[in-house]
Amino acid sequence: MKMRYIAILLMLLSLALVMLMSRTGAFRMYEDKTIDSRFCWRHRMRGPASCGEIRIIGIDDQTLLALGGRWPIPWRWHALLLEALSDKLPAVAAYNILFPSAEGQEKNDENQLVEATQRLGDVVYPYYFEFAEGGSARAAPSVFPAERGPDKKILQKYSLADVEGDVESLPRTAEVTIPTPSLAAHAALGFANAQGDEADGVVRRMPLVLRFENRLYPSFCLMAVLRYYNIALEDVHVALGNRVEFDVPEGPHVSIPIDTQGRMLINFTAKYNEFSHSVFAQVVQSFARRQKGLDAPIDLSDFEGKLVLVGLTATGVIEAYMKPTPLDPESPSLTAQANALSTIISRSFPMVPGFWAVTGLLLLVGAAVSAITSSTKAATSLILSVICLCIFIFIAYWLFFVRTIILPLVPGFSMAVCTYTLITSYRYATEERQRRFYRGVLGKYLSPNVMETILQHPAELKLGGERKEMTVLFADVRGFTQFCERSPVEEIAPRLNELHEKMTRIIWRHDGTLDKYMGDGIMAFWGAPLPQEDHARRAVLAAIDMTAELSLMRPSWESRGVEPFSMGIGINTGTMVVGNMGSNEFWNYTVLGDEVNLAARLEGLTRSYQVDVIVSEFTYRIVRDSVEARLLGEVTVKGKEKPVVIYGLTGKK
Repeated sequence: MKMRYIAILLMLLSLALVMLMSRTGAFRMYEDKTIDSRFCWRHRMRGPASCGEIRIIGIDDQTLLALGGRWPIPWRWHALLLEALSDKLPAVAAYNILFPSAEGQEKNDENQLVEATQRLGDVVYPYYFEFAEGGSARAAPSVFPAERGPDKKILQKYSLADVEGDVESLPRTAEVTIPTPSLAAHAALGFANAQGDEADGVVRRMPLVLRFENRLYPSFCLMAVLRYYNIALEDVHVALGNRVEFDVPEGPHVSIPIDTQGRMLINFTAKYNEFSHSVFAQVVQSFARRQKGLDAPIDLSDFEGKLVLVGLTATGVIEAYMKPTPLDPESPSLTAQANALSTIISRSFPMVPGFWAVTGLLLLVGAAVSAITSSTKAATSLILSVICLCIFIFIAYWLFFVRTIILPLVPGFSMAVCTYTLITSYRYATEERQRRFYRGVLGKYLSPNVMETILQHPAELKLGGERKEMTVLFADVRGFTQFCERSPVEEIAPRLNELHEKMTRIIWRHDGTLDKYMGDGIMAFWGAPLPQEDHARRAVLAAIDMTAELSLMRPSWESRGVEPFSMGIGINTGTMVVGNMGSNEFWNYTVLGDEVNLAARLEGLTRSYQVDVIVSEFTYRIVRDSVEARLLGEVTVKGKEKPVVIYGLTGKK
């Protein structure tokens, strides 16, 4: 019972340690890595699942080569692409290219792009925030050439009004780079900052809102979705640390989970080339050929009513456009945006358990490991704990596969390891102390076999007083008093020690408990501290072996010219009291009772009957199938009202 309570306390300590560790960056990084592995595993098992409402047009190396070989390309080509899309109107064109200034462009290029944007109607252009120092976990690099100090009032019409929660938890922005005002006036705007995680740069989360000068603004992806569903900004509700939500006409309500920094966790279901994608140059070429009545390599009607995402996919042009994702270590930033858009449109948001759900789950894992570790042997508990952990990991991957539920793998693993380590360490420390105690207290009395059994199964040991059936043996050296009177003092102790050494080994060989040495006598018993069903048989066999050993020692004594010894042994079986007897300072593990006294009396009768071993009728009834004995008769001993039948042992059967 005590171990159970200690195991619970150690489990709660493990929970506290895991909660503290989960606040560290390294801990979160490892957990993110396990989430990446779940995305990759699901992608391999299930294959890609791109949203059918999204089309991507990439400005790749082929396009750059066809349009002059340099970046940026002339704006007139972008205008031509928008004109091509206007032929088969998409629901919205999310154009992830920043147009900050027309400097370096031909005179009419800006006008052509503005007119094409106005003609298409629903176009979303990006802008970029520069973060204040310390305003975010990872400051955005200034990779976009732009003049500082744009007309910030242009942004105000895109601010979100229905906001609740602590806006101070959002990263602080200091500057903003927006498209040229003539272009921004005819398009929707959304910030396109999508930094990877600070530890490894992998894009796992997409910010949906950021604050700038005490106003909240929607991201490029969120604005694209709002334009796709034709939702006004005033109809969007933002609850920081909870969700962004809005109603869709003739469609299900959209509720996007976000963290305190305004970020949503992206459900990565496809790589870039697994989305429906086209090459910028081929789309423009197809439009030009259709204008001439020629066959086109791309059917522009495929873009009709879709959310068209346009962006740079060429390698090595601008590093910020290439972002690693859980599915691809080197991927265009459009991949993360396409997966974010797909997550929102399909409402396939990863489900992350809240604080109390995680706490309950960790307690469940800890309770399982605690129950195993506190009640089984070390090797068994290790195997069962590993099996328990494997089951937890399997459930985590299975739930992610079927429902995109993200169970906390690293906290769960850490909880199991901490609980196992603490309980095992505690058990090792206490059991080692207990082992030292048992060896110190009982090692002088017990055989190595019994001692080892006690150390392996300490719960079976009872050192307190108890009444039980046992067998007790008394042995005494005949004529030892006369031997002491006629022998030098220096000879007495070595002879007695030699005898006791041999007799003790025999008692221990039969797993007996050595009670005490009484001068030249020995007292031993069987049946405690560990139960022994055959305690009587063990005792009589030990007595026979003791007399046989004396016979073997006789020639050695005679050859040395010393007086040989003989012993009388008395054995009785009955109910007696066994336990620790004595004071707080000095005590002994021994047996008491009339049945013990009877064995001592029987040992004294061996001289009268001229036999080596006398057993009572109570012992003989149990062992008569194992030994040879002759009836000696009835005797009435002190402490017994009725006579007792006694037998003299002659050997084994």
